[in-house]
Amino acid sequence: MLLVHGTNDETVPVSEAQEICARRRDERVRLLLIPGNHDQYAEIEQHFETVIDFLDGATRPLADRHGKELSQPTTEDAR
Repeated sequence: MLLVHGTNDETVPVSEAQEICARRRDERVRLLLIPGNHDQYAEIEQHFETVIDFLDGATRPLADRHGKELSQPTTEDAR
């Protein structure tokens, strides 16, 4: 999960996003703080690469994330 939060958000304070991230149960949860408020992120385009990298990693097969190649079942596995 990628949490994207505006640093000038007065509706939901940044500290709440930081607390949610700190309590995560999985290292794949990340927090991206960017300039902006609750509804507008003026510089979101500057963070597209970070978002794309996150999505790329999140959609990669689990075994591949750990540097292991996925193995194909052999005929012996079927027995």
